[in-house]
Amino acid sequence: ISDRVVAEALPCSYRHMGACLGSCVATCAATACCKACGCTCLLSPFAANVLYCTLFSVATISALIFRYEQVPLRICLGFSDCDDTNGQWTSISSYSYDLCGGDDCAGHWAAFRLSFMLSCFFGILLLCTTCASKFAVYAHRGFWIAKVMFIVSVTLATLFMPNDAFAYFAWVARFVAPGFLIYQMIFFIDFGYKFNTTLCDWDDAQKSVLCCSANEDGVWYKRLLLTLSVICYVTTFTGVGLLFHYFDQGCAFNPLAISLTLAFLLINTVISVSKIAMHGAIITSGFISLYTMWLAYSAMASMPYEDCNPLYNEPTAITTGISIGIAAFSMAGVAFNAGNRENRRAMTGKSANDQVTVDVPAADGEVQPASFWSYHLVMLLLSVYMSMLLTNWGQSNTDNALHSSGVASAWVQLGSSWLCSLLYFWTLVAPALFPDRDFS
Repeated sequence: ISDRVVAEALPCSYRHMGACLGSCVATCAATACCKACGCTCLLSPFAANVLYCTLFSVATISALIFRYEQVPLRICLGFSDCDDTNGQWTSISSYSYDLCGGDDCAGHWAAFRLSFMLSCFFGILLLCTTCASKFAVYAHRGFWIAKVMFIVSVTLATLFMPNDAFAYFAWVARFVAPGFLIYQMIFFIDFGYKFNTTLCDWDDAQKSVLCCSANEDGVWYKRLLLTLSVICYVTTFTGVGLLFHYFDQGCAFNPLAISLTLAFLLINTVISVSKIAMHGAIITSGFISLYTMWLAYSAMASMPYEDCNPLYNEPTAITTGISIGIAAFSMAGVAFNAGNRENRRAMTGKSANDQVTVDVPAADGEVQPASFWSYHLVMLLLSVYMSMLLTNWGQSNTDNALHSSGVASAWVQLGSSWLCSLLYFWTLVAPALFPDRDFS
């Protein structure tokens, strides 16, 4: 009898052992995930900047593919093939599901989903790094495994969300995205001034040219500035002639865009070389002139009227690519400047408000309190701007999927051109109007 009892008890014991092993494996997996998410994995400021920019670049390239190739952002779960049935959770068979298939996650909607993921990611980092603290440093430079898991989770969650939710997101993004355009203008103006100052300082110090040629007379870099200025203005005025030639001047929008932009750049150029703006620089005026004329061209090329826009039936992926490149250049500048600031604080042990007058070197591996809210705010604005740039500022029509056109897009870009000219004009005349204030 005892042998029979033992024989009957063995299968039950095996079942309990299997359940116990399964529970142990699940517990170990959950513990490993928690440990991984809790891993600080603190990187250097430069490496953190590179990873953030890489993340945004990958998301932008993916959004471009989904947007212009009309590839759906879909996941097929199961063992059988998925078809093109519309629906966000379509049962293909008893063993297969098509998640967010058909047109529900293609084109505009795929770009909105990726932009929403980036906005959530950088929005949370903005909240975590608002106050200067060690936690803000760890949140900015660490917890990379947790960040990857968050990005994957939010991306998957967007596949279950209806398109109506992203329609509301697009509506909000129309008012948020111009914030990045304003920042981009300030960045380009500041870049022009700093570029001129840096090269003039190199001439004053008689810095060698590319470490291989002497600069004994101290004018080599000034010649370079003059050459670049000539190139900028030749390109700008050549573009003005081409715009007048190819874009129909019978449409009121075209001559308004060209003439007013041209008037702004001429006024700013004259002021920058006059005694009114002793700090002015011709190279800065050249940069701004070229940039504002590019925005004017982009505005006219975005008009959805064939009579006014000769490029309406031509692909404008190159125009969109250049616009993204300009945004990427300005974002790289933000990352570089933020990294330099954090490096200086880490090496000197200064506080975020820079009120410490004695520099105390930080101990090896010690993290100094810092805040990165401005960095992540710009990344958040850029994430929202990316969706507007790829979707014609949230227009829902997809008939012309390979073209970047829309009245809203045209006026936003033209308004940005004029606002950039006005901001640069203010930087030129403000020191003369308020001589008692320090604008340095």
